[in-house]
Amino acid sequence: MAAKNPRLSIVVESHIYEIIQKLARRDETSISKKALSLLVEALDLHEDLDLSTMAEEREKTLKKSKLVPHQDAW
Repeated sequence: MAAKNPRLSIVVESHIYEIIQKLARRDETSISKKALSLLVEALDLHEDLDLSTMAEEREKTLKKSKLVPHQDAW
């Protein structure tokens, strides 16, 4: 049976493997599931940083433009 999700194979240094292994034991999960959750968490953090940067850029342009009061907008 073919795998439902794509596979990712990585090589890590032994100390990184040991840390993931300890975290997996602590959380009573597999090393693969723990590595996946760490990757997802890292991607979420990167996305948050990117969105924060975008928001800061928008704030800079808003300060230069004329703002419309809320009552006037509605």
